Amino acid sequence: MPSSELGVVASEIAHGRNTWFRYALADLTQAKAVSLYWDLNPNTFTPNDPPFVFSVLRATEFTSDITAYTEIITDLIDTYSYTDTSVPSIGKWPHYYYIIKLDTNLRTVYSPPITLYGGLTVKQRAYARGIIRRALLSPRHVPHFSCILLKRKHSGTPCSCIDSITKEILKPDCTACYGTGFAGGYYQEGSEKTLIVNSPLNSIETVDISTKVGSMTPAKMAVRFSGLPPVRHNDVFVHVDTNRRFYVVSSKVAAEIHGFPLIQELELQLADYKDVIYKFSLEG
Repeated sequence: MPSSELGVVASEIAHGRNTWFRYALADLTQAKAVSLYWDLNPNTFTPNDPPFVFSVLRATEFTSDITAYTEIITDLIDTYSYTDTSVPSIGKWPHYYYIIKLDTNLRTVYSPPITLYGGLTVKQRAYARGIIRRALLSPRHVPHFSCILLKRKHSGTPCSCIDSITKEILKPDCTACYGTGFAGGYYQEGSEKTLIVNSPLNSIETVDISTKVGSMTPAKMAVRFSGLPPVRHNDVFVHVDTNRRFYVVSSKVAAEIHGFPLIQELELQLADYKDVIYKFSLEG
């Protein structure tokens, strides 16, 4: 098999990547449930495709044969994740495989088969879980805080504030798309994420920037984030206790095994209190 074809196969197995999906990944929660995350490739869909309706299929063997999979949940609308809590607590490792089914107005498409931790070997999985576990335990000894992650939409129903010809967002403070260009603006996952602060505390700007004191520019805050999902530029973290909202201005994978992301390093920028993102409701 040519190396280019091997690369495609590796991408499909490790990342769940194909024409329709940028990724489809799975990991284990501390309660032995399986968390699934996916992201669509926006370049392959048209404005007439939405709404996007997802189903999760599960099998006990690795295969691309759709008939071998059973639907465990259907009619997932406007989301990018699902947690399978029906995994039997038998043994230390649930041997299940998943496929994400997507129905649109124009087509039905599927992700490649998804394996836990991207199909790593038993030894690699043990390393991966150990790295993530240590990262989750370390906040006991370093500055950290809990946040809700809001994933920015890069596909979906176009907002009315988009220019029909240039596709430019004409109203960045639009409360229908929150400046993303797509209705709803962000996907919200209910579970809290722990961010570990990498910046020295005395270098983090704490002045309320809405007071417009001089020309002061607030410093960016460096944090670490363990596990999934992959975090992208302009995703938003919401501080649970204060409701302060931070835009992701840069991200990189700091630790991985065979392409599966384990630790991500991010730079966050505190949003101005007048920013439209504060109008995004966490109540759903």
